[in-house]
Amino acid sequence: MAAASPASNGALVAALRAATNDARAELDRRLALRAETLTLPGYVSFLRASGSFVAPLEAAIACWLGVAADGLTRTSAIHADLVALGASEAPPASVPALRSIADAMGAAYVLEGSAVRGLFIARSVAKALGNAAPRRYLELRGDRTTDRWRDFVVTLETWGASATPAARTSACDTARATIAACASTFAAAVSLPPPAP
Repeated sequence: MAAASPASNGALVAALRAATNDARAELDRRLALRAETLTLPGYVSFLRASGSFVAPLEAAIACWLGVAADGLTRTSAIHADLVALGASEAPPASVPALRSIADAMGAAYVLEGSAVRGLFIARSVAKALGNAAPRRYLELRGDRTTDRWRDFVVTLETWGASATPAARTSACDTARATIAACASTFAAAVSLPPPAP
């Protein structure tokens, strides 16, 4: 697939989506977090891999963009879920280096977008493992998740409107690298089926 080239007139989110959509769909397919196949050990492995990737990425993004106004962090939510399950955290994974606000925007696009998908995964977890299964990470902002995503999209597009073409391209490249690093983390930590041919 050819690299996305963000248009100079905005539409950064569309360019980011084009840059990451295939890889994200492939990762979702390989993770296969559906109620009919999800087990408690599989969920623990998912949380451990998520924590090993999210913790360093969330910290790197915060260095450029700050922390959320509500103070909620994915890292603390994953930690709480693992503690509730009696599981330990995994060592930090390798994440893309964020050398600019453009890089941080690209990585944040991936992280913020995953929150919306997390709500769907949370339903699968509840269906497979029961409502008592801890889902703080997947339900981080609950009903406010979609609003948070919309606010982030506005921030992203506002930044993109004044960013240089090189900065917009860097955001797309970093988003793509972030998805690839996430896939590598999960492949190493969770038994994933092979990529589609």
